[in-house]
Amino acid sequence: MSIGWAQQDSNAEASVELDIEYRTGDPNLDSRSSQLRARRKEIERNAAEVASETRELAGQLAGQLPVSDTAILLGVSKGRVTQLQVPPPRNTRKPPAATGTSR
Repeated sequence: MSIGWAQQDSNAEASVELDIEYRTGDPNLDSRSSQLRARRKEIERNAAEVASETRELAGQLAGQLPVSDTAILLGVSKGRVTQLQVPPPRNTRKPPAATGTSR
């Protein structure tokens, strides 16, 4: 088993990735399941990249093209384009009020 530490940009959260090797006693089964896990991990990474790039391009197209045209170009629904073009919410939580014990 190996443990990796991934540090991303300052706005992203750090993550820990575990690479666990499973052994069932059947080398063929172990190999196939390992390959499938690796493929699944790659697909998840690719999906995250596609989502990020789609959001970026949808933002660039906002105001330049109608939502319906943007949806066709990006291969998503008009509703999804609208969601993608909304800026992500900023952290607007207020700090908790001080709770003094003075009387």
